Amino acid sequence: MTSQLVASQDYTDHVLRAIRHAKIRVYVLALIIQQTDDASDIITALIRAAYRGVEVNVVADFSTATYANGHLNPYYGYIKQIQAARDMANRLRAAGACFSWVGTRSVFLFAGRTHSKWIIADDMVFCFGGINLHTKFEGDSDFMFKQRDHELANALANEHLSILRVEDRDTAYNSIAVDMNAGRMLIDGGIPLDSIIYREAVTLVRKAREVLVVTQYCPTGRIAHALNKTPHRAYYNEPTTTDLFTNILISTGKMMTDIPNMYKRKPYIHAKFLIATDKAGQKTAITGSHNFISYGGMLGTREIALMTTDPAIITLLETFYETYIA
Repeated sequence: MTSQLVASQDYTDHVLRAIRHAKIRVYVLALIIQQTDDASDIITALIRAAYRGVEVNVVADFSTATYANGHLNPYYGYIKQIQAARDMANRLRAAGACFSWVGTRSVFLFAGRTHSKWIIADDMVFCFGGINLHTKFEGDSDFMFKQRDHELANALANEHLSILRVEDRDTAYNSIAVDMNAGRMLIDGGIPLDSIIYREAVTLVRKAREVLVVTQYCPTGRIAHALNKTPHRAYYNEPTTTDLFTNILISTGKMMTDIPNMYKRKPYIHAKFLIATDKAGQKTAITGSHNFISYGGMLGTREIALMTTDPAIITLLETFYETYIA
C-alpha cells in the first residue's frame, strides 16, 4: 500500500476526483457531514454519482445537527441545523443514495458517538486522519491518508455495513485489530471502557524514550500519566480558540494533567497522531480519529486508527508536523 498524506486544504480536490471516477461504490462515514461551504461540492458529487448508478452509502452521526462551522454549538441555531441536515439526507435519498444517521438513540451528547471517518471510492480509500465534512474543514490543520488498496477498501466497506447492522440493534462490538501491509488497523467498536486505540497508545508511550503527540484536545487519563513520565512534545488547541464546550474540555484536561502545550499557530488543530520512539530508536505511529483522551473510550465512541512502523508513513506525518504544527 502506497500512501499519500492529503492535507485538509487539498482534500476536496482529491475526493472529488475519486468520486467522479467511481464506477461501483462510494461509501462515506464521518461524525459531521454538512452540505454547505467546504463540503458542498462533495455532497453534489455524491448526488451525481448516485444518479449515474454508483452505489452511494453515506453515514453521519446525528450529532451533526449540533455543530456549526465544525464546532459544537448544541443550542445555537439548532432547529436550522436540523432542517439543513434533513434536507441533505433527502437530497441524497432522492438521487438513489442510501443515507443513514447513527447515534440517534443516545440520550447523552458525548456517549455512543461514531467518530470514525472514511471515504471509499471503488478501491480508493481516504482514512486514518481526522477530516469531517463540515462547513469550514479546509481551514483546519488536518489530513487524511489516501491509498488505492482493494483489500483495505473491502475491509472498511464491511466495517461500514457492520456499523449500520449493530446500529439497527442498538448494540456495539468488541474493539479489534486487523493486520495490514502498512501495520495494524485498530477499530474501537463502541463498547464503553473498551478502546484498543487508547490502550495501544498508552503502551507505546510507556515504552518510549520520547513522544510527539498532535491532537485536538489535551491528552487525559492513563496516557497523560505516561506522558508526564516520558520526554514529550504535545501540541493541542488552546481553550480560548474553541467553542465553549471544547474550551471546558481542554481547560479541564490541562488542569488535571499539567501537560504543557507547545502549539503557537492560529489554525485549529483537528489532526490526531502520535509518534513514539523507543529506546532502540524504533518509531511507531498511531494516526486516525482518536484524540488520545480517556473520555471517548469510557463512553463508547467508535474510532479508527492505523498503528504502523512504516518509515514512509511516519515521514509523511513528520513532514505534516513540520509544515502545519511546529
